[in-house]
Amino acid sequence: MINVLIALILLSVFVQPDWTRAKTVLIFGGMVVAHAVLFANAKGLAYYASAAATDLAIIILTSFFTYTPKLAITIHKICLAFIGVNLVGWGLWFTYLPPLAYDAACILLYMYTLTAFTTGGGGYVRRSDRHNGWYTNLFVDHHTRTNTSHKDSGEI
Repeated sequence: MINVLIALILLSVFVQPDWTRAKTVLIFGGMVVAHAVLFANAKGLAYYASAAATDLAIIILTSFFTYTPKLAITIHKICLAFIGVNLVGWGLWFTYLPPLAYDAACILLYMYTLTAFTTGGGGYVRRSDRHNGWYTNLFVDHHTRTNTSHKDSGEI
């Protein structure tokens, strides 16, 4: 089931309204496929830590867009949820419990990701919204931070 969802996520690149959204899909899908191929036989901490590191890498890579699409912010939130799910998955593995909750959470998150990729417009985060709050200060692109005018620079 998860492999089918990942394939559908990769195919959703063809329904994106603009190139920046398509790059977001390619980065997410490519990183997930790369993790699935490289860590297919990993077990325990190696698998769950590498999955969390992959999600963190997706957040970092999608933060370098000059104009951040709203989709990238949604993907950041999904990846943060995946990091938490991987922590729970490792806990289940460590305590010898079946990974049913982990698998179900992953399926739900991939379904939500597919929905995010195939619906909605191609809007971007407004420049005025980018610098308000801990989330945007932590994850939003460094390029646009240098392009904004400072209140003391004399620019309007």
